Amino acid sequence: HLLQGECFPASTSGSRKENHWSGFKRAPHWFPAGASELRLSEGKFQAFLDVSHFTPDEVTVRTVDNLLEVSARHPQRLDRHGFVSREFCRTYVLPADVDPWRVRAALSHDGILNLEAPREAESGPARVIDVQQSPQPNVTAFPSQ
Repeated sequence: HLLQGECFPASTSGSRKENHWSGFKRAPHWFPAGASELRLSEGKFQAFLDVSHFTPDEVTVRTVDNLLEVSARHPQRLDRHGFVSREFCRTYVLPADVDPWRVRAALSHDGILNLEAPREAESGPARVIDVQQSPQPNVTAFPSQ
């Protein structure tokens, strides 16, 4: 497990500028703007996404079935070149062994969104389920026409 400081340095240096809109520092130079990185380990699913151009309330994370969707939008605002508005949506397909209800999101001070969920252990051996015969007919399964 990486500590925040090990993954994304807290200090700023050289040409990196403060992003005064979101209160976060710019993403590290080695993590390109808008970049996404996916990591699958034996026990964990992780995705990292640069959202440094957005404030936390402009970012939405949701799961739908086995999909993990991250979207962000900000209205037109002034930057050093003029006015800009941004919007994106990125969707990840969760591995079959990841429970969508267990996904957690954390935003670092430099605008990197960390999405994380544990991976469940491999499934055990197949289970045989006994078939029980009912004395009553099932009239709702195949209604007569």
